[in-house]
Amino acid sequence: YVVLGVIKTEGIASNALENVTVIFNEQTEKNRDIAKNTLDALGIFGKDQLLCPDEISGGMKLRVSIARALCKSAPLSMSLPPFASKYSI
Repeated sequence: YVVLGVIKTEGIASNALENVTVIFNEQTEKNRDIAKNTLDALGIFGKDQLLCPDEISGGMKLRVSIARALCKSAPLSMSLPPFASKYSI
């Protein structure tokens, strides 16, 4: 079967880190570390991980959403408007 991760750029939690950890069924320290490391890998470090959705740029919101999809371990296909280019990761 195919597992899909949906990338939404709207915030669904109070800060960037919680926006990523919300996808885990259990809120453990291990899952929080996975989320932190994924955000780090995408260039969102330290205090930036604690910013609210309305305090971050559109590009950073997209990276938070990508981090959420990557933590879900699902195949990821991205289309970047307005060019409609498609990239598979």
